[in-house]
Amino acid sequence: MRINSNKRENILKSFRFSKRESIIVLTFSLVIIASSMLKYANDNHFFLERTKVVSQINGQNIAYRIDINEADWHELRLLPGIGEAKAKSIIEYRDKRGYIHSVEELSNVHGIGVQILNALKDMIVIKKG
Repeated sequence: MRINSNKRENILKSFRFSKRESIIVLTFSLVIIASSMLKYANDNHFFLERTKVVSQINGQNIAYRIDINEADWHELRLLPGIGEAKAKSIIEYRDKRGYIHSVEELSNVHGIGVQILNALKDMIVIKKG
């Protein structure tokens, strides 16, 4: 099926913009693209400075130590290598067996091994009753 040339020209004319309409469409398109880029950048935190590590925390520069026999699971989660599950395991162990008497006794708690004990030894204190 062939379209005669007059119909073709009419169809093409319907898709042509005047100079003013072209400027409006171009401006609108640029605004949409720029706002999308800003939203993406903001959502992905491109405007924030990158975090720089100024020092590592170790047991020697912590003034407050956590009492392993008195701390609730929220406080225990602040310790390195201790998440919610391990914190609750410590509480459960403490409730079943009574006070914890030494740092080494924590190795009896499920999920706590030598590496975690070494990380914890300077950050906890063990007080009895």
